[in-house]
Amino acid sequence: MTALAEGPDRRMYAGGFLNGGFAALDPETGERAEFHTFSQSEDMTAHDGKLYVGAYPEARVYAYDPKLPWHSTEYSPSPEPGPAPNPARLFDLAPDHQIRPRALASAGRYLAAGTMPDLGHLGGVLAIWDPRTGALKHAERNVVKDQSIVSLAYRDGVLYGGTSIYSGQSATPPTQPEAKVFAWSVKEDRLLWELVPAPGKPAVPALTFDALGRLWGIAGGEVFSISTTTRKVTRRVTLSDSKSASGQLTFNRRDLTLYGAHAGQYVFSLNPLTGRHAVVKEGPVHQLAVHGSGDVYFAEGPRLFRLTRQQIR
Repeated sequence: MTALAEGPDRRMYAGGFLNGGFAALDPETGERAEFHTFSQSEDMTAHDGKLYVGAYPEARVYAYDPKLPWHSTEYSPSPEPGPAPNPARLFDLAPDHQIRPRALASAGRYLAAGTMPDLGHLGGVLAIWDPRTGALKHAERNVVKDQSIVSLAYRDGVLYGGTSIYSGQSATPPTQPEAKVFAWSVKEDRLLWELVPAPGKPAVPALTFDALGRLWGIAGGEVFSISTTTRKVTRRVTLSDSKSASGQLTFNRRDLTLYGAHAGQYVFSLNPLTGRHAVVKEGPVHQLAVHGSGDVYFAEGPRLFRLTRQQIR
């Protein structure tokens, strides 16, 4: 699996590698509710009643309405004649040489996307889509020079992004030494600040807020929190000396705990107040998401696992 998220209908959605498909899982029954051929999903997020999907290649962004019949005119048309495209293709960033929409986030009335460029290019795009007008409010490349945007979080009118020194294709050599976290004003369309949260690490692949409004991220084997007021790192928790560009981190509002995937090696839990952490399950995990029920879902290749609230206790 290449993407995992809770949809607006409370089902869990998963996307696969290349034409690996698009599936929805009913959390009440644990059964797969649907499966469709679709483009490779890089990230997904729910926003205003729809599930938005960032897809490879061409850094495409789609909107899927789960209340309407599936009808992908590009990949798996419905047998019923005449339905509108669903998922509907909203925009792509191919003209800016982008290939992977690695980060999506609900940002107030807007949808935000962060991308990785194609072979031979560096510098991702931060794009802000307005569903009300059906147009891009803003799209800007190289918000952080020669770095891709691989994670996004939103709070109080500000987008926070995590970067990667790498392109969307591994053959393109980076020019920057380490990843950054940046803050972006959605209203003013401008960069507010940037910092290096984890010296020497090549990517910040996940960002999330805890219940106290602290911004948390993961970079290699290090988990860190940032005060968005002082613009400083306030805590570091070392899991290992890994410099992996892979990682997941999300906050579970049911048990007030952070859950993450460390360098494709294991799932962990972390108490944001004490910094205490523990391995939940070993295995090659790259995708992880928390359902509104408090259950934690994570993927090992094509297999999906669920850690229930009862198991967490």
